[in-house]
Amino acid sequence: YDGSTWKNFAYSGQGMQPWSIFGFSADDFWVGGQDGQIYRYLNGQFGMFGNYRLPGYPLTDFIKFWGNNPNDIYVVGDAHKTANETNYAIIMHYDGKDWSYVINPEIKGEFLNIKRGINDSPNYYLIYLSENIDSTSIYEYDGKYLKSIYNQPDLDFNIVGMFVVNN
Repeated sequence: YDGSTWKNFAYSGQGMQPWSIFGFSADDFWVGGQDGQIYRYLNGQFGMFGNYRLPGYPLTDFIKFWGNNPNDIYVVGDAHKTANETNYAIIMHYDGKDWSYVINPEIKGEFLNIKRGINDSPNYYLIYLSENIDSTSIYEYDGKYLKSIYNQPDLDFNIVGMFVVNN
């Protein structure tokens, strides 16, 4: 998108199914989707930055990015474990050099969104969808620890949409 029109973007490499895009400028942005791959567009070049599938989790989905600056970005989603056919929520962080998992797959379900708190809050807030798709929760992440701070037993799309209002 150049500010007025959308254009097709051709790149070399295999096809991808993008689910999320995030950046701080038109010359530097990230794209994530299925298959554990994160792509980057940087100064006119677009390609796969890395493949971040975990052993035993053949499907990894990157659903939403959020960043404070180009060297401090998070992405959330899920990793699918073949052994028990279950999705597990994940969080990755980019430190200016590479992406690394900060929350490994332990919580059944998926993170759908991440945003930093307001008024210079150091905490991040995540929307979580349970594996059974019958409840949503809000998690708080302080950069080290993750804790559930709100749980809605029945699926409530108002929670899912909450983060879109001030996007």
